[in-house]
Amino acid sequence: MIPPEDWHEFTAASGDRWRVDLGVLGSGWSCGWGERCRGIAEEPDPTHTLGCCVLGAQLVDDDDAMNVAAHAAFLAPERFQFADEAERGGVFADEERRATRAVDGACIFLNRHDFAGGAGCALHLGALDDGEAPHDWKPLVCWQVPFQLERRSEGGVEVQILRRKRRVDFSTTGDETDAVPWLCTEDEEFYGASTPVLARLVDEFEDWLGVDVVADLARRLGEDRT
Repeated sequence: MIPPEDWHEFTAASGDRWRVDLGVLGSGWSCGWGERCRGIAEEPDPTHTLGCCVLGAQLVDDDDAMNVAAHAAFLAPERFQFADEAERGGVFADEERRATRAVDGACIFLNRHDFAGGAGCALHLGALDDGEAPHDWKPLVCWQVPFQLERRSEGGVEVQILRRKRRVDFSTTGDETDAVPWLCTEDEEFYGASTPVLARLVDEFEDWLGVDVVADLARRLGEDRT
């Protein structure tokens, strides 16, 4: 079943104010890429490999773009299906470098299901080949999805809010009328893992939120279950 929201608010040791949905962090959500992922396009993807990559990756800032560009430069062509496209036109959508290019209906880094060098993200595969963590090579959004971190000012206090993404988060207007038709966080089939997602993705969450915050969340999850 899809877990109900379970909001906890606390002040971290750093002084930052947090509001976190422990319902999803303590859940058995898992990514179904390559096996049961429908994809977020209008038509279901029979290969289960397009996933969220049909939009290309939105880049957070210059550091995010530079990190992607640096690692892309070292990708072996036999592991990067669209290496020739990258050579001709680069890997970014435009000169502002705020998104990766889409090629043939998906991110330029997404090797298609029948590519001899391996299906999936070329950056992910390149990191594994080099014995490094894939999330160190990839755009931030690619390993933070399907979770969303927002910052709001409430009564003069900045609050950081961590929650699961919703279909409407992929909308260009913020309205349900152009939300994506499907997202794994809204499908109970994707909540079957036996280990909480916070424990399975602890390295990614520590890099994203900080070690102390993740330790606090893990403690709160433990208290929630006793």
